[in-house]
This record gives sequence, C-alpha cells and structure tokens, in this order.
Amino acid sequence: MKKRDVERALRGMAAQETPEVLGQILRTLGKEQSMELTLKKDPVIRMPDEQERAARRGGRTGGKTMVKRMGALAAAVALVLAFGAAYLQFSVDSVIDIDVNPSVEIRINRGEKVLSATALNEDAETVLRGMDLRNVDLNVAVNAIIGSMLKNGYLTSAGNAICVSVENENAARGEALGQKLTEEINSLLEGSSVTGRVLTRTLEENDELAELARANGISAGKAALAQLAVEQSGGSLTFEAAAALSVRELWAAAYPEDAVFLSLGDARAAALEAAGLQAEETVFAVGHLYRKEDRYVYALKLLTAEAKYDCLVDALDGQVLELAHDPLEQNTLPAPGSVISGEEALAAACADAGVQASGVTLKKCELDTDDGRWIYEIEFRAGGMEYEYEIDAQSGAVLERESDPEESAPAAADVIGQEKALAAACADAGVQASGITLKKCKLDTDDGRQVYEIEFKAGQSEYEYKIDARSGAVLRSENHRHDDR
Repeated sequence: MKKRDVERALRGMAAQETPEVLGQILRTLGKEQSMELTLKKDPVIRMPDEQERAARRGGRTGGKTMVKRMGALAAAVALVLAFGAAYLQFSVDSVIDIDVNPSVEIRINRGEKVLSATALNEDAETVLRGMDLRNVDLNVAVNAIIGSMLKNGYLTSAGNAICVSVENENAARGEALGQKLTEEINSLLEGSSVTGRVLTRTLEENDELAELARANGISAGKAALAQLAVEQSGGSLTFEAAAALSVRELWAAAYPEDAVFLSLGDARAAALEAAGLQAEETVFAVGHLYRKEDRYVYALKLLTAEAKYDCLVDALDGQVLELAHDPLEQNTLPAPGSVISGEEALAAACADAGVQASGVTLKKCELDTDDGRWIYEIEFRAGGMEYEYEIDAQSGAVLERESDPEESAPAAADVIGQEKALAAACADAGVQASGITLKKCKLDTDDGRQVYEIEFKAGQSEYEYKIDARSGAVLRSENHRHDDR
C-alpha cells in the first residue's frame, strides 16, 4: 500500500470519530509533524441536533450514541494500528544493489524481508531465473544470488570483484547493513573456495545518478562507481563506456592503487596454456605487474630447457595479449624442478609478512642471481604496507626483508593525470604517443614531490622520464638505444 493511501485512510477515520486519539497514534508510529497538523485542520463532524438534545437530557439515545462512539473509536484505533503494521511491513526501508557483471537490485523492509529482487540486465535475468525471493530473509536471498552467480560462471575461482551498494535514509543503518552484507558474501566465497573482494558503498538519494542508471540499464551502485571512474580518468572515459565495463574493470579505473587483479598463479596458468607448456617442465623466471597504456598487465617469462617465453597477460581478465619465444643458445638458468616456483616464493614472503597471498597486490616476482645464489626478488602491497623480499630460490628461506607504510596517492584533482604526463614526456622526446611502446607510467613521490615515472620505447631507443605530477614539467630524462635480441 502506498504512503498516500495510508494517510488518506487515516484522515477519513480521524474526521469521523477520533480527531484527538489519532495524533497520539501517529506520533507512536513516527509520522511527520506536518501530517498531524494537516489532520488537525480537518473539521470535526458534529452530531445531529436530535442526538445532541438527547445527550443533554441524559436519555437513552445519548447512552446508545456513547456506546456506538466508543465502539467506533475502538474499531478505528484497531484499524489505524493495522494500517501502521501493514505500512511497516510493505514499505521499502533499504535498496541494495549487488553488481559483478550481473546487476541485481533488492528492496527490503525494516525487518530485512525481501519485497522484490529485480534483474537489471540480461546476465542478472540468468542469475534470478526460477527464483521467487519475495518475503524471504535478506541473508537467504543473498546466499541464493551469490550461489547462482557461482553456478552460472559469473564468479570464478579467483580475481572476483563484487560491488555492494546500500541506500537508506539512515546513514548509520545503511553502513551497518553494508558491513553485514560484506561479511556474509565473504563467508560465502570462502566456503566455496573462491577468492574475491567486496567493495561496499552507501548511497544517498540522487535523481541525476538514478536517471543515468536507468538510461544505461545498470544499478545506481554501478552508476556511482562508473561516475568515479570517469572522474579518475580525467575525461578520457565516457560514462557510457564506463557503464559497459565489468565491476572489476571499473574498480581498477576508479581505484587504480587498489584494483582487483588476477593472482600471479592465474596469470601463469594462462601463459602456460597459451604456450602449450606443462608447469613441471618450466621455470617461472619473471612475474611483474605494471600498467601498459590503458591496461594492467603481468609481464611473464617462462623458461624451459630449450627456450624462453615472454608473455603479457591482462591482469583483470587473464587474456594473453602477447606471446613470443626464442631458443636458448646457452642455458645458464637452473633446470626445471631445481628451484621453487614464483608462487611458492611469494607464499614464503607473505607468510613472513603475516598476510594472505590472495589479498596482496603483486608488483614484482623475479628470479635472479646474487653472489652465485639463485633468489627471487619480490615486491607487493598489502594492508597499507609495501614489502620487498629476497627469497632463496632453492630452499624458500627469507634472505632479506623490508617494509614501509604505503604512500597515499594524491587526489585525482591534484595531478595532471597519466595521459598528460605521457604527452609531456613524448613531446620532450620528439616522438608521437601513438607510436611508442609504454613500459611504465606510475604516480610516485620523490623527496616529497609527486612525480610520474615513465618508461617507453620508440624506434630503436628507450626513454625514462620523471614528470612533475602537478605542473607537467620534465624533471629528469634519459634515453639510450635498445637491443631486441
């Protein structure tokens, strides 16, 4: 029942029988003061003259009228309470969006019972097919929805990103509900041996955002994330293009320092499959995560007894972007099976740091030599800290460790953005940005100054630049010829 229908019914009863009692009932039910004032302005219907005279005489007519009035009053109070209970039961208290690529909107009442579960796109229709979630508990509905996403392949074994958005007039209640849902979903993923991260947001009512969401067939929660990604891109990404991205891609665009990437193991598996190799016959020599143009990629090097393989794997979706191999004329690297894998070396470093390998952002995992000893050089971020390790490649022992608090990235509005920084470097080098191979473009700090560290290839030369992140000035530049052999 709509709010205005409830109010209209209440006014009618108030005017007939209970002008004073109604105000108290409405206050008990938490109605707005403006509604009470409106009701009090309604005229009180007087009794007919004959009944009024009988009442003054104290006659039987007055007594019967009083009994009738009391009965009507009791009935009206009961009806008001029934309407109030119905209003609380059927009115929407919170709107919840769950986005992966399927986008599902759930509306619940104050008692966290589902009033509706709506598919906002075709993938969500697949997820909700055959389900009737009305009047079930919210946690049961979430369990069913996440289970269906797993069953239908929208959540895979690793690298999942789930956006949960909660809209509630009471901000504290919205945040509490969001936290509860995050814990519930994390528990479901863990119970299914699936890794992923949940981004929880509380939303305020926003007509402009709601219209953007409707126009693009997405949830308000995904629209808010898309809007943030557009702002972070400095205008290079349109809202329509952002709306078409997956939550994981949007997360990487909106929060580039906290993106949800595939694990190193998943990237290696993709490279092995593309190269047609078996894990037991390869040495995993290099695993380096960096941003190349508009993508985050893993640069991988796999070695066999006969050849080396260089592979670029999209860090968000596992797509193999580049694959090349060359025969090894002189194999100076350890034979397959004589050293631990990169994943094992990373696990040893994470265990020493007291963090979960599934929750880190890997920056580097490279097999190298140090004074005749094979080691893994490992760098990663986790829990607001940056870690650097050297791990013995044969025993897995920790040889060196270093950790520092992670430096906060400056706000997007404070810096010129990667595109302008790269343009400044290319202009100084006298090359076209469209003709380069970008190796690195990273926002960092140098002696307290925010800078972009940029590396790229153009022609037969390699360039390294430091660009002031606020002014775009060239602070340092180097270039030298490279050899692709």
